[in-house]
Amino acid sequence: MIVLSKAGVLDSAHPLATDVPLTAGSWPVTVPGVAAGDDCFIRRFWQC
Repeated sequence: MIVLSKAGVLDSAHPLATDVPLTAGSWPVTVPGVAAGDDCFIRRFWQC
């Protein structure tokens, strides 16, 4: 799962992508409109 994190809060209720293979070197996502700033991150998670 790929999610957006803003101000340290994960938006896991609205993932940017799901079922992304761990071996994928890259994966296209569309980042939603957010206010400009330097506190946004895209996080990659996988389930074991």
